[in-house]
Amino acid sequence: MASETALAAKTQDHALSHSSGDRGLDEPGAREWCTVCLGLVATFLFSGLIFGWAPLQVLLEEDGVYSSLCSREQPLCTDRSSRMVFLYTMGQMAAVFGGAPLGFLVDRCGPQFCSAVASVCIPLGFLLLSFADGTTHSAWFDSFLVACVLIGFGGCSLLLASMKLAFLLSPRHLPFVMTAANCLFDASSVVFLALYKLYASSSLGRRKLFAGYSCVALTLCLGLTLSWTGQPNSRLRAVCLAESACEGPGALAKP
Repeated sequence: MASETALAAKTQDHALSHSSGDRGLDEPGAREWCTVCLGLVATFLFSGLIFGWAPLQVLLEEDGVYSSLCSREQPLCTDRSSRMVFLYTMGQMAAVFGGAPLGFLVDRCGPQFCSAVASVCIPLGFLLLSFADGTTHSAWFDSFLVACVLIGFGGCSLLLASMKLAFLLSPRHLPFVMTAANCLFDASSVVFLALYKLYASSSLGRRKLFAGYSCVALTLCLGLTLSWTGQPNSRLRAVCLAESACEGPGALAKP
């Protein structure tokens, strides 16, 4: 019985090593694991924020954003509500329709480029949310509108970059990392709820809250961009070359 168990374990280890060996790659090291972990954390904190819109709208309304559109007797008028819905619509459209050009770019330029795009768009979006003047409304430039578009577009860029994280690890980890990235994208919609709870229960105002979160976004997204440099990028390139070789005409021909 012991010999059969040992033989089964040996066979399983051989199969796992053979699956990694099919690509001609070594086992992933600390750099690859750090990149994957950092990418998953960033995915949870920043990728799908715009889809958790309702708490952000409440926060903006309590802070007086677009209050000039309503009278003092009716602070929550139709014009103000319509403007809030318009912000969400444009941010969601940026996240959805940005997938087409960003999907092309992540294949052509790599996930490091998309991480760099996210490290610019998301912190800048939160800075605009922080320092925009909410009591007045300009017909020429709306900082809140630009902020929502940047956050939606940057979140989409970060999600597409995270789809490449699974290829940094062994094939046996690929389903877990891909599933985790998708689940964390959905879970990121609760971030605005957490920020609103912090806003409501502390002395932090809108400016300090979003400025601080902008610093967090810049640190993590820029760290993710830099973490792709070197060995993780080389491993991803080798995996892509191996997959291209396996999918070539010669691989489909019968012996």
